[in-house]
Amino acid sequence: MPPTPVLSKADPQLMNTTSLRLLKLLRWLILSPCSLAMLQQYFLEDVDTQKKLSEDTIGLYLNTLRQMGCEIERPVKRNQHCYTLVRHPFKPTVDSQQLKALIQFKQHAEEHLPPLAILTLDDALATLLGEETMQALFTQSRALDYRPYKALIEELKDALGQGWVNLSYQSPKQGLTSFPFCLDDFLYDKGVLYAQGKRGDKPGDSRLRVERIVTLQSLQDIKAKSQAVSDQRLAPSSLSVQDLFTHHTQVTCYLSVEESGNLPKQHWQSTVALWQDCVAGSATIKPIAPCWILWSATVTDIFVLTQHLLQWPGVVQILSPAQFAMDWQKELCAMAALYGPLPEVSRRLEPSSLPIVSHVWSAPSVPE
Repeated sequence: MPPTPVLSKADPQLMNTTSLRLLKLLRWLILSPCSLAMLQQYFLEDVDTQKKLSEDTIGLYLNTLRQMGCEIERPVKRNQHCYTLVRHPFKPTVDSQQLKALIQFKQHAEEHLPPLAILTLDDALATLLGEETMQALFTQSRALDYRPYKALIEELKDALGQGWVNLSYQSPKQGLTSFPFCLDDFLYDKGVLYAQGKRGDKPGDSRLRVERIVTLQSLQDIKAKSQAVSDQRLAPSSLSVQDLFTHHTQVTCYLSVEESGNLPKQHWQSTVALWQDCVAGSATIKPIAPCWILWSATVTDIFVLTQHLLQWPGVVQILSPAQFAMDWQKELCAMAALYGPLPEVSRRLEPSSLPIVSHVWSAPSVPE
């Protein structure tokens, strides 16, 4: 039982029994969510009450607090079957010196507590101090208020250590973009909460500001939807793409460049140079027709290559191997099912406009 001051022993005439019990109940709920059994035990052990109250009596007191302006959630599975005090109207007055002390306390906590514990602390302070004081605290401590993002943070917590998810992210430079992401941990730095992990479209570790994450979806869900769509369009294959890329495999594709002015030469050259994170040796790049190049390389990670190709702003046409070409079409069908029709994905480079491909490039050797 949490420690509680003795209220009735100094002068029993100061308040009646109901008022005393209401104050006790409010204090316990401010400290933490409580189940019915916990509240009954608190009343039994408290020196001022020393009585185990019935469920009906506690329910009556809870309804009285609600009538006084308290918002109290009923016990459900989501809150571990505990009565949870969301807010109450009994807010203390905080002067400038006290606010300064609270700012120092919060900044100290941000330096020493785990990232998600900082958010729990913010919830507790909001219950005690009230919204007006909390907004002043966030503003003067230069920290973001992550309480509106509770549902998203819970989703991210569920994804922690569970492998890849697909994120929609509002980038300040690129706008709304989607990419695979593997969450490794949370990081709290200078008032900002970050999701730290690996992106499928970039090498190395990345930090993403949590408030800029729009949605996330597990790749298992995407794969299930993709399979349901693609099975209606393409014949099944006994060879999976994972089997195909157990060893290094040569991939060849056509890429459109300077598409509607989106890919000037210096841009696409720097873009394909980033694809080295999934390539063994050097890729072969040859111009083969106006606004088209042929890209060929020994690929070590088909997943990463697929993400690079999905980011390509022009048209992609896979030539070989045949299984990857087939899986690429499935991927396009899945993307269209999730996000709507993709522009120009069906456009192909006609063979009549090309030189003989086999004489255009030579495959690089596979390292031992």
